[in-house]
Amino acid sequence: MEKCTRCGKPLGEGVNEPVILELSNTDGHYYQSIPPGHVSQGGFPFGLRCATLECLDTVLFLSHEIDRIHSQIN
Repeated sequence: MEKCTRCGKPLGEGVNEPVILELSNTDGHYYQSIPPGHVSQGGFPFGLRCATLECLDTVLFLSHEIDRIHSQIN
Protein backbone atom coordinates (compact mmCIF):
# COMPACT_ATOMS: atom_id res chain seq x y z
CA MET A 1 0.00 0.00 0.00
CA GLU A 2 1.25 3.48 -0.91
CA LYS A 3 2.01 5.91 1.90
CA CYS A 4 2.09 9.71 1.92
CA THR A 5 5.59 11.02 1.37
CA ARG A 6 5.09 13.78 3.95
CA CYS A 7 3.21 12.13 6.85
CA GLY A 8 3.50 8.40 6.11
CA LYS A 9 -0.25 7.70 6.35
CA PRO A 10 -1.63 5.02 4.01
CA LEU A 11 -3.15 6.25 0.76
CA GLY A 12 -6.01 4.60 -1.08
CA GLU A 13 -9.06 5.20 -3.20
CA GLY A 14 -11.69 7.75 -2.31
CA VAL A 15 -11.04 10.28 0.44
CA ASN A 16 -7.30 9.69 0.74
CA GLU A 17 -6.55 9.11 -2.95
CA PRO A 18 -2.90 9.89 -3.74
CA VAL A 19 -1.86 13.17 -5.35
CA ILE A 20 1.41 12.92 -7.28
CA LEU A 21 3.85 15.82 -6.95
CA GLU A 22 7.18 16.04 -8.78
CA LEU A 23 10.33 16.73 -6.82
CA SER A 24 12.74 19.17 -8.43
CA ASN A 25 16.42 18.23 -8.20
CA THR A 26 17.11 21.86 -9.08
CA ASP A 27 15.68 23.46 -5.92
CA GLY A 28 14.46 20.55 -3.77
CA HIS A 29 10.80 21.58 -3.86
CA TYR A 30 7.66 19.74 -4.99
CA TYR A 31 5.53 20.89 -7.94
CA GLN A 32 2.33 19.77 -9.64
CA SER A 33 4.32 19.93 -12.87
CA ILE A 34 8.04 20.51 -13.00
CA PRO A 35 9.03 24.05 -14.11
CA PRO A 36 11.00 24.59 -17.33
CA GLY A 37 14.72 24.29 -16.73
CA HIS A 38 14.31 22.08 -13.65
CA VAL A 39 15.39 18.45 -13.45
CA SER A 40 12.71 16.13 -12.06
CA GLN A 41 13.55 13.44 -9.55
CA GLY A 42 10.17 11.88 -10.31
CA GLY A 43 6.69 11.82 -8.88
CA PHE A 44 5.92 11.11 -5.22
CA PRO A 45 2.53 10.30 -3.62
CA PHE A 46 0.88 12.59 -1.08
CA GLY A 47 -2.52 12.79 0.58
CA LEU A 48 -4.53 15.85 -0.47
CA ARG A 49 -3.83 17.80 2.75
CA CYS A 50 -0.10 17.08 2.63
CA ALA A 51 0.08 17.86 -1.11
CA THR A 52 -1.56 21.21 -0.39
CA LEU A 53 0.96 21.94 2.39
CA GLU A 54 3.89 20.99 0.11
CA CYS A 55 2.58 23.29 -2.64
CA LEU A 56 2.20 26.12 -0.10
CA ASP A 57 5.80 25.55 1.03
CA THR A 58 6.90 25.85 -2.60
CA VAL A 59 4.89 29.05 -3.12
CA LEU A 60 6.43 30.59 0.01
CA PHE A 61 9.92 29.61 -1.15
CA LEU A 62 9.32 31.14 -4.59
CA SER A 63 7.86 34.29 -3.03
CA HIS A 64 11.00 34.74 -0.91
CA GLU A 65 13.20 34.13 -3.97
CA ILE A 66 11.31 36.82 -5.93
CA ASP A 67 11.73 39.27 -3.02
CA ARG A 68 15.45 38.44 -2.77
CA ILE A 69 16.03 38.96 -6.49
CA HIS A 70 13.96 42.14 -6.51
CA SER A 71 16.02 43.58 -3.63
CA GLN A 72 19.24 42.87 -5.54
CA ILE A 73 17.94 44.76 -8.58
CA ASN A 74 16.91 47.84 -6.58
